[in-house]
Parts: sequence; C-alpha cells; structure tokens
Amino acid sequence: DISASANMSASYYYGDGSKLTGVSSTATTKGVAGSLQFKTGSTSMTGSSDITYDLDNNRLTIGGGLVHNRTAVTASHTASVSDYILGATAVPSSILVDASLFSTGQVLLVKDETGTADPSTPVTINPSGSQTVDGASSLTIESAHGSVLIYSDGSNWFIY
Repeated sequence: DISASANMSASYYYGDGSKLTGVSSTATTKGVAGSLQFKTGSTSMTGSSDITYDLDNNRLTIGGGLVHNRTAVTASHTASVSDYILGATAVPSSILVDASLFSTGQVLLVKDETGTADPSTPVTINPSGSQTVDGASSLTIESAHGSVLIYSDGSNWFIY
C-alpha cells in the first residue's frame, strides 16, 4: 500500500509520508501522520523524522514516547500476537500462551495490577500443550504487584 514519490532514487528512498496510499483520512487522528526514514546505503539523508533507522550504526531512533499495547486480563485470557502488556485486573487469573503463534524473540509482559496476588491467589501463566516456561509447565506470579517478562523462541517460553 505504499506508492512511489518524486523523492525516490536508486540509492535511497526518502519521503515525508505525504505520498502514502491506502491510509484513510481518519487515520491521522490515530497517530499515523508523520514520516519514516530508513537509510539503505552510505548516502546521508536530510530532513527530520519521528522514526529513523541507521544501517551504519544498526540503530532505531524513535523521537517520541514508546507506547505498548495493553490488554486487561480478568479471570482467564488467551494471549494473542497483538498483546504486549497483559495487566491482571483480577486475581486469581489464568493466562494461556502459545509460543508457536508468536515470532521468535517476541515478548509478553504480565503484571499483577491489583496488588493482591499471593500464593493462594496467583496470576498463572500456562504454556500451551507440552510447551514450557524455562522448563516448567507453568509460571505463577505470587507477590503483590509482581510481574514477569517472557519471550518466545517459537516453541517454548523463557523468562527475560
């Protein structure tokens, strides 16, 4: 859904986002407006952008606050690939995580937002089928306001 602009050459692509197609007029109110710059060679780029990637230094720069997707979890929840922060708003709660659905290196942050988790009312993370979290069949958050960050290798989960 990206069209070429007059600012395109063989050594790099440059644009202010004004020539993007397939973006609805209401999308700008949702933060889509702005520009991206991706350096693909040694030619320097001019102008400014809120998001840049510098291949020479392997560095992504975001000129603004980074906002992660948060999903409120009540009694039970099945994590999806669009989740990042899973905020337990009720305990006990149970979260099913399937590593085979997530990209290698994709992370999930699970947090007891109630402050009431304890050994008798934990937040439980249950990997799908025979999957594990650091070799265990489940993982529990048993302390008030506790949290854990896990990542997938596509087959299992690991504490980060």
